[in-house]
Amino acid sequence: QEFEVMVRQRCDLPPHEPLPATLGTTMQKAVEKRPDGTVGFEDFLLWVWQCIFMEEMSATDLPERQQRSLARELGLDLPKLESLRELFNNCDDDRSGFIEWPEFDQLVRCLLDAKEATDVSEALLRRYWSEVNDASSDCIGFPDFVRWYAKNFA
Repeated sequence: QEFEVMVRQRCDLPPHEPLPATLGTTMQKAVEKRPDGTVGFEDFLLWVWQCIFMEEMSATDLPERQQRSLARELGLDLPKLESLRELFNNCDDDRSGFIEWPEFDQLVRCLLDAKEATDVSEALLRRYWSEVNDASSDCIGFPDFVRWYAKNFA
């Protein structure tokens, strides 16, 4: 119990979510070594050594793990995803975490490396906006943008 709480804190894993299978398996092995169910110092060091390169241990920030998961889902490498995140954030003028239509205009022009406003037609911008954004919303989040990017540009 105490070991699991410590691991969840270290890895930023919420208590209501199941532990990742590989992490849970190694934890179980560490706990089973002693009849009282505690984890001794040597067992803890062995556990850390076995788990140090697991994503949950090396990327303890939940948003970073979500970003890695998104990259895997879409077949994008992390540097590309990070550059898209930077572009997204740079075009998010109001820092809302979402891109609205005027910001999307700027984002697409940057994405296409347009030098002049006339380099990208209004019709193309509207088509792209309708592809990435369902009609029920006036903004898009980063995951929606990246999925649209991967489908159209990757």
